[in-house]
Amino acid sequence: MKRRTVLSTVAAASAAGVAGCLSRGDDGSDDSDGDSNSDATDGDSGSDVTNDSGNVTNGGSGGCSDPCETPAIGEQSIETTSTTCDGQDTSEASARVDDHDVVVQGTLSASTPCHDAVLTDASIENGQLRVTVDVTPRDGVCAQCIAEISYRATIGVTNVDAIDGVQVRHVGGQEHSCELD
Repeated sequence: MKRRTVLSTVAAASAAGVAGCLSRGDDGSDDSDGDSNSDATDGDSGSDVTNDSGNVTNGGSGGCSDPCETPAIGEQSIETTSTTCDGQDTSEASARVDDHDVVVQGTLSASTPCHDAVLTDASIENGQLRVTVDVTPRDGVCAQCIAEISYRATIGVTNVDAIDGVQVRHVGGQEHSCELD
């Protein structure tokens, strides 16, 4: 009889141990289709969650909803959207989630408008997507002016819901912290 009690206790403890690995929406509903509830209007619950690695993450809308799937970088691309002579040293960036991608749009300065933006690094560290953008010169003769180089970078991320924010670093410029909606 005691053996049955021990076995049922072990079975219940095992089920509770893997319960965190099941995909659940923030409201506790099953989210088996893999899509996050993008129509949700409730914000950050403000609760902290300790994952299997012992790291404390925000349990709200930016927190990891599935501690078993660590976010990873997928496909990456960047395009230069415009180059202009502005005469000001500019550095700005914003980020948003688009399906399973993080889209970073920004502007950085260069010595001439004959430069293209290049994505030199993308990594995930402590729930933050870290992106580094630089410029590379084009061949040919070009006007000499302080130029604004605008870009749009797209970084594919598995488990994008686990990303709390984006840190954008412009080489030779500033760093920007962006919250994701």
